[in-house]
Amino acid sequence: MNHEGNEEKAREIAANPPIEQSGDVIRVGQHQDRVQWHGISIDYQIEAPAGTLLTANSGSGDIVDEGVGQNAKLQTGSGDIRATGLEGPSR
Repeated sequence: MNHEGNEEKAREIAANPPIEQSGDVIRVGQHQDRVQWHGISIDYQIEAPAGTLLTANSGSGDIVDEGVGQNAKLQTGSGDIRATGLEGPSR
């Protein structure tokens, strides 16, 4: 966890990651109040079955996908993407 912003806020977010579930869709790290996240970055490690439909977005960090994601959609603003063992077309 890196933070140039509020250290207390960074600890709070890391201790209670923003996870939402609606049916069979799980969102991790999505947030509405971008001001509270200014200067804060947190790494997430997510495990899922290989056949999971995966969409991963990062504003400025790397995305590493090791074999998860059928028809994966991976996007980052300024980081790197490393993906291995994907199934079906990916972008």
